[in-house]
Amino acid sequence: MSPTRGIRRMKYCCGSSRWRTVIEILSRVLCIVLVIIQAVIFNYLLVTYNGHSWLGWIAVDIIVLVGWSATLIFSHVRIVRLRINYDDTSATDQGAIRLRWKRDVDEMMYAVTSWLVYAAAYTAKIAALFVTEVDNRVPLTGVYGLNVLKLAMALTAPIFVLLLASHHDVRPGSPRANYIKSLAASVTIDCFDSGILLSTLFVAENRVEFSFSLERLVIAFGCLVIFLPAIPLYGMRMMGSDGETQSKLFNIVHAACVILFADLPYFALRLYIWFMLGNEVSVVFVLKNLMSLVGGVKSIVEQVVGLTMIKKCPECRKTFNTGETDGFDHHLPCHPGIVMDDVPTTEEIAM
Repeated sequence: MSPTRGIRRMKYCCGSSRWRTVIEILSRVLCIVLVIIQAVIFNYLLVTYNGHSWLGWIAVDIIVLVGWSATLIFSHVRIVRLRINYDDTSATDQGAIRLRWKRDVDEMMYAVTSWLVYAAAYTAKIAALFVTEVDNRVPLTGVYGLNVLKLAMALTAPIFVLLLASHHDVRPGSPRANYIKSLAASVTIDCFDSGILLSTLFVAENRVEFSFSLERLVIAFGCLVIFLPAIPLYGMRMMGSDGETQSKLFNIVHAACVILFADLPYFALRLYIWFMLGNEVSVVFVLKNLMSLVGGVKSIVEQVVGLTMIKKCPECRKTFNTGETDGFDHHLPCHPGIVMDDVPTTEEIAM
């Protein structure tokens, strides 16, 4: 890709527009609203069935909301400011181009911090709800019955999607944008998977009471998976508009964490509940866990044996997608004529 073409593409994606700003503001506001709704439901259940001493959770919610609001507002201000700076700068100003691409990468650090704070508060409340057996005292039917608890747990998925959408500003259709869509879809399924697994503990609905150790295992792994999205969020800091992507080691670690802390234990727990206890489980998610296990192992093998379509620049030691190493921004710190350390291409593998 020529430098001129890269500049034209970036001028298109950097253009400030009112509808884009409105959508960004609405996504941030809706994200905060969903966090508040989820917190209110959890607090209502904890206080109603455990007493007013549990009102202390409101302080935790305030910390989460203040942190999220601050990062969402700060990220939006930065995006708008950098758009204005870019529009006011000559298209040949390489410093402005580098600044915009760097902002695309660094902006995700706010999302990582926000998600870790939220995940800690969410998992603590989920553990408290199940340990104090609030789930067994909530009525099976009614407006404020078990469906309300299920709804609050399911809100984690749209909250993550809105958080992700609020911390990036990339051109639609770009590799980075496609990765964001893929990440949003996979995390959504994982969040629903966690909720479905935790719902097996509802004695009033399933009419099966688990042993103490099995119940704690379900709670632990059901909560642990909520922290996993922080890994790909952090990994997005390695993805630049010049084709830079995550390293092989990072991809291996991410895939291994998903296998060890999500799909493998979920698959084993569901099989145990199904065959050893004779209880009903979600067969759909059993197959999902199995397919994800196979896909995760396949991904690790491909990274280890070098079948991935990535290159590493010997000058800056960064990793790039095949065909993207001639990106304009990559030539700023590195010499345009450098030779990349190639890994096998599709044609070479076919030979």
